[in-house]
Amino acid sequence: MRSFGDMRSVLLACLVTALALPIVGVADQAATGKGVSASDTIEKRATVTAIDRATRMVTLKGETDELVVEVGPEVTGFDSLKIGDVVVATYTESIAARIAKPGEATPGVTGTVISEPPSGGKAKAGREVTASLKVEAVDVKANTVTLTAADGHKRTVEVKDPKVQERLKTVKPGDVVVVTYTEALALRLEKAK
Repeated sequence: MRSFGDMRSVLLACLVTALALPIVGVADQAATGKGVSASDTIEKRATVTAIDRATRMVTLKGETDELVVEVGPEVTGFDSLKIGDVVVATYTESIAARIAKPGEATPGVTGTVISEPPSGGKAKAGREVTASLKVEAVDVKANTVTLTAADGHKRTVEVKDPKVQERLKTVKPGDVVVVTYTEALALRLEKAK
């Protein structure tokens, strides 16, 4: 399990990624003060190939590999599970970074976990972590910004995207950068015909 200290390092690394991403529409976002963001979604399908009802173990066959998973007692539809059913997993992650308005945010980290119990062949889980990082220094010529977390950990980030480099000209020491990382997993069951 990761601690919030570890999360600060993860979020600083995420910020590096966010600032380096070639984001479409960054100039428009900069003009409105919305910040920059990026997201990605992948979907994977696996077919149920074996079921051990006594141990609640299910074998799933994906495109390239096979996986055996234990189905917990909270999954109420386990008894209706059949060989040939398809489990569809959709995973989405996103990151957003913006400059907070003066007085709006102070350096720190917060996190939220969301979980919906399985129901009707569907289940959802996710988490969101937000870190507010103080800008210590900006070097427009070198395209770098130095950020400090609430625990005092500092990191200098190189900004690689030309559109975000333009935005860097508006960032100044004392600003607070708010970075939000979100990930979500949704599972659904498609019954075999």
